[in-house]
Amino acid sequence: MRKNPHKESRLGKKTTISPAMLMLIFTVAGVIGFIYEEICVYINDGVFAKRGTTFGPWIPIYGFGALLIFFLTIRFRRKPWLVFIISSVSCGLLELITGFEVRSFRGNSDCKHKRSNQNNCSKYES
Repeated sequence: MRKNPHKESRLGKKTTISPAMLMLIFTVAGVIGFIYEEICVYINDGVFAKRGTTFGPWIPIYGFGALLIFFLTIRFRRKPWLVFIISSVSCGLLELITGFEVRSFRGNSDCKHKRSNQNNCSKYES
């Protein structure tokens, strides 16, 4: 019986990734992140509010997070517990570094996780 070469390389070391596949991962994750945040804001505040910093229906940090997970865990796909740990730590660090960059270099803070009846975040900062 002849072996299927695609089945062997699916989780192996010789898997090739095209730039189009990486763009698809980035875009799909960004759109799913946008939908996720829209639902969370609607549940918490009762309104739909445009989230993110782009003109389209996606949030880039979710796309970068998906690519980060993809590249850091590609060798460990047969160990789901290790994929979970690597994904949790790497996405936590990505969020921490991004928040630090926004606060330090751009001079503003990200208040999307804090409830506010007004668009004034200064009263919530320590």
